[in-house]
Amino acid sequence: MLTRAPVKIKAMVKKADPPVINLNAEKVTGRSIFVIETIAEGVKVQTAFLTEDGKLLQIPAVFPDQEYALTQLDQLRAAVIQHFSEAAKVGAKVIASASQIGPNSEDTIQ
Repeated sequence: MLTRAPVKIKAMVKKADPPVINLNAEKVTGRSIFVIETIAEGVKVQTAFLTEDGKLLQIPAVFPDQEYALTQLDQLRAAVIQHFSEAAKVGAKVIASASQIGPNSEDTIQ
């Protein structure tokens, strides 16, 4: 399910022959990518396929060999960590700005 929030597309690229996918008798060449997005529930990751002509296809990622797969997964891990780190910084800023405002009537016990 896609949300309307801005989406960062992180292309995981290694210098190798790009995978070729057969889609209904049509060959498509490009790169498997991860679409990574920070949402309220956490970090959302989807796989997709970015064709050489710039089309984004909603199909599973394809890893042509083990080395390529592990490299991509290492880069995905780093990107997910970065998203959580950025979310923590935003959360800390929100908490800090809320504490500068001071208590309101909902914060008091009567």
